Amino acid sequence: MADMKNTAILLTPLSITQTITAGTRVLIVGGEIDYDSAEMLRQALHLDDSRPARFMLDLSAVNRRGPSFLAAVGTDPRPV
Repeated sequence: MADMKNTAILLTPLSITQTITAGTRVLIVGGEIDYDSAEMLRQALHLDDSRPARFMLDLSAVNRRGPSFLAAVGTDPRPV
């Protein structure tokens, strides 16, 4: 049986790549979204006059395991 006490959990830092294609802002997000990195995502999603209002969000590379992702995106039923 494996010793779970010495097992480290390696988190992948959040990365966000932004491009504009045919007038649509494309955000490709990867890594771990949690309370510490959620502000970076909020800032990337912020709409202003200098960027197209239409955007596509690709979350296929986001680590969606565990409650930190759910809490960071506001779908966790626990109080914040």
